[in-house]
Amino acid sequence: NLADGASIEISQGRWRRRSCMLTESQPTWGHVLVHGRGTVGETALHLLCLLATPQHKRLIYALVPWLATQRTQDALGANVTCVNATYIGQPYNGEAALHFAVIAQDLGLVKLLVEHGANVHAHASGDFLYSDIKLYFGGTVLGFAACLDNYPIVEYLISKGAKPDAKDLGQKLVDPDLRVQKASFLWAFGGERQQNTRHPGIAKGNTVLHCCVLHEKERMFEALVTKHDANPAITNVRGDTPLLLAARVRSVCMVRKAMESMKGVLWIFGPVSCVRYPLLEIEVGGLVGGGATMWGKNRRPTVLQIIDNMVIPELLRDEVLWKLVNDKWSAFASRVFMWHATLNFSSLISLGLSLISAVTEQEVQENAKSLPVWCGTVSFSFTLTCTMWLFWRNILTQRKLNKHIRGRIVIITSCMLPWIALPTRFLDDKAPYRVITAFASALAWLRFMMDTFDCSSKVGPLVLMVGKMLYSDVMPYLGVYMCFFTMMLTLLYGIYSAMDADPAMVEVAKILFRFTINPDLPYFDELETDENGDQITGWLPNITRVGQLLWIVLGNIVLLNVLIAMMNATYQKVYTNQETQWRHQFLQQVLFQEATPKFFIPRFLPSAKTRPAHHIKSQLSIRSADGEVDTVECYFLQLIKEHKTAKAQTVDVADPNENAEMIRSLAAALLRIEAKVDSLATPTPSFRLRQRRGTAGGGLNER
Repeated sequence: NLADGASIEISQGRWRRRSCMLTESQPTWGHVLVHGRGTVGETALHLLCLLATPQHKRLIYALVPWLATQRTQDALGANVTCVNATYIGQPYNGEAALHFAVIAQDLGLVKLLVEHGANVHAHASGDFLYSDIKLYFGGTVLGFAACLDNYPIVEYLISKGAKPDAKDLGQKLVDPDLRVQKASFLWAFGGERQQNTRHPGIAKGNTVLHCCVLHEKERMFEALVTKHDANPAITNVRGDTPLLLAARVRSVCMVRKAMESMKGVLWIFGPVSCVRYPLLEIEVGGLVGGGATMWGKNRRPTVLQIIDNMVIPELLRDEVLWKLVNDKWSAFASRVFMWHATLNFSSLISLGLSLISAVTEQEVQENAKSLPVWCGTVSFSFTLTCTMWLFWRNILTQRKLNKHIRGRIVIITSCMLPWIALPTRFLDDKAPYRVITAFASALAWLRFMMDTFDCSSKVGPLVLMVGKMLYSDVMPYLGVYMCFFTMMLTLLYGIYSAMDADPAMVEVAKILFRFTINPDLPYFDELETDENGDQITGWLPNITRVGQLLWIVLGNIVLLNVLIAMMNATYQKVYTNQETQWRHQFLQQVLFQEATPKFFIPRFLPSAKTRPAHHIKSQLSIRSADGEVDTVECYFLQLIKEHKTAKAQTVDVADPNENAEMIRSLAAALLRIEAKVDSLATPTPSFRLRQRRGTAGGGLNER
């Protein structure tokens, strides 16, 4: 009997004891409370915190002061107080009573445990916590509280020493001498379990900010950065900061929140404000002079590269990201694009001229070709030069983007065909040259369409729509169609052979294909004649007519209408997301122009380093996980934005249209004033960007 006459009934699981811990043949309840373990390695305190009913809480408050003076072993084999005892063995290895108090969201219970020595840095590493993204809280007690969106507990834990920048240690299970564990629970001493690869967010090295991103806790993320100095520049083992992780998990709201947490506010004037966003993690050229975010396999990806590689077009609806993409297009990508589009179109014209030109003087004398030999020679030479230029540009740019060449296989093949046709030009028989050149010309027009139409918001989605219809609709349809076609072909061919009509397989196939496109009655009797041309009579012709009628219903009515319905569904799907899909195409075009090697861009064209006026070069302070501050020079995107809070306050006292017009005119006036000041100002002195709720004092701050 303990605590107010209440008795502890051990009703959860079978309790084990170790002979090295218990020296008495009949252990007391005190030994059980301290050293007893259930089937998954739990203690009595774990069960009480897990149940957390009012009766169990009374026992917790009565037992914790005494348990704080008793010692046992935790999952790592360390000698700790019973308050800090953890689960031993899977699937809950490493969980302490404080974890369960946080899960119960009981601030009073959390305070009780911490005041009696509970470790606020406790880390859980059980398989259960890493099995699914919904169950993954980063292992730390603070991560549990943040993912459950309980700010009072988060604030209390931080006040007691919990670190927002503490990293997830991953799944570890050390077993020094706990022989009672099952073999399936054991792991090598000091060994580390293989990282969970089922979700990109579950990775060793995640901080509380990473966990907030995974569970889309916007307000908690903002509070940790602005109030508790959490560092948004820390990376996990995969090299992802919270911003990059938000892009990987396709969280639009958290990408926006992560960028907002790093922005700096230069000034606020009524309903408008001037803000700057650091471009270090967003785009490749954000870091002045190159560095960790440049091109290549071993370089850390940027937000725009993640959007492109993982096909996440919905992120481009963010104002800042879309503004950045358009700035790149206006500054340099549009002119680089026009240069290569001109080369592309010129190669088409020259290839067409070489196709209709004479190769030898004999062809001119025979009037076989209208254009002279010199015209064909010059045109074909120019075609070879342009296609070689385009070939190596595509190969090297794809490699720079760390993409496989199969994504541009049509373009690369069309560039190779004229060079394949070159040796055949000197043969006596010009037929191979004409055939290969014809294929090259056909693929060249397809290359031109794929290379140039992405920049148009009208034509780009149309090209995408045709491609999706071919891959997702026409190809499956052809598979089903060929099965039914072959079935009817063999059936009718066998019956016609039995009628002594002696048909050819090709003739029967032509009949069936005609019925698919344009069924007509004269086709019924086309093969029902014998060797002398007389009409065959009997019951077999009637069977062939029934078979042909069945094929008309199946091939012309059913299958074609199914194809039309499938294509209509694809059209509706693409049309619904037309703007989003085109933005992704446009981003691909911009990144491709940006990654084009310098020697493919003439000097009279702007390079990828060309920036608009509102891309400001300045210093950025980055704090590492060890607390060391490193200053780098990077670009910032400076924008004039409407202050939403000010607008909400003025809606009740002014007409919305008049208020919007006032905001636009005020913003335009401020931009004109700022431009004049910038033109007269000396180099800007060092300054620190203010955060939305005061100075963050850490993470990403601009000087």
